[in-house]
Amino acid sequence: MSWYFGVFKKYFNFKGRARRTEYWMFQLVNFVVIGILQAVLSYLVIGSIAEVTAAGTAVGEALTAGDMQGLLDAVTEFGGALAAVYGQGSPLIVTSILSAYYVLTFIPSLALTFRRLHDTGKSGAFIFMPLIPLVGWIIYFVFLVTSGHKGENHYGADPRTLS
Repeated sequence: MSWYFGVFKKYFNFKGRARRTEYWMFQLVNFVVIGILQAVLSYLVIGSIAEVTAAGTAVGEALTAGDMQGLLDAVTEFGGALAAVYGQGSPLIVTSILSAYYVLTFIPSLALTFRRLHDTGKSGAFIFMPLIPLVGWIIYFVFLVTSGHKGENHYGADPRTLS
């Protein structure tokens, strides 16, 4: 976890170098956190949709049977299920949390990627490499997995010797 929180300590630091371990551990934890948030979101939304669907089915059955009291009860239940989905806003809250997480991690992730590219002797401008069709992502990935230069380079001291 120190790799993950260490990136936030260097929130706006686009200078220097970052080791492969720092980069990939941050990406791993970031992936897990996003997965957990999305799983919670899916659970809340799917659970709510199941309630609305069940209530909607009850309305249809009561309507087909011609049972007015059953229809009234089913419509009330359906309204309650819809209120649970939209009134409480639980999916909206989780989506907002996920969006806030994306916003909070965007700059540190960008800075970390710049520092990782610096470790391999590349300019931070190479972050745009994936925009090249077909081969851009492959070249970019190779830059990120390549071992950094040993010793000092144009972007600073070797992070392996600083640790």
